[in-house]
Amino acid sequence: MNNDPHTPISLQDFTPPLATEMPRDAALRVLLVDDHDDVLLMLNLVLKRRGYTVATASTAQQALKVMASVAPHVVVSDITLPEMDGCEMMTTLRAMEQLTPFRSIALTGHDFSQEQNRLRDAGYDAHLTKPVDFDTLFGLIDQLASTVKDMDLQQEPLTEPTSNQ
Repeated sequence: MNNDPHTPISLQDFTPPLATEMPRDAALRVLLVDDHDDVLLMLNLVLKRRGYTVATASTAQQALKVMASVAPHVVVSDITLPEMDGCEMMTTLRAMEQLTPFRSIALTGHDFSQEQNRLRDAGYDAHLTKPVDFDTLFGLIDQLASTVKDMDLQQEPLTEPTSNQ
């Protein structure tokens, strides 16, 4: 690598830093659901860089089809999806008794105070407002995934974590 400060850096030599300190265990599985390809691609990239095993779906129907085979620890889903919204999808997933236990995070640009009851009733465990702070998302995924093995039939309160922005 050339150490001359006036020589442009080649993108081939550049590796962007991770958003946080260390990748996690790739055994932690996340299912991402978003109908915007750019958001799905970006979240997929940052979660994989973080070290998670990631599956993606661009519709609720795709998510329903792959859920059993992926067996995610955490589902991260946009709420505004075509044909079937995120709340309908989550209600359907929660009713599928054959699925392994999982936690869920709703992503939306909507006001949390207006959505809180609807998201909780649908079965979401947590909520983040877009644009998403990656460190907050990583922490929430890790926290929720750690509780999957201890889940029981009762839902914990729906929360929106505070970020340091």
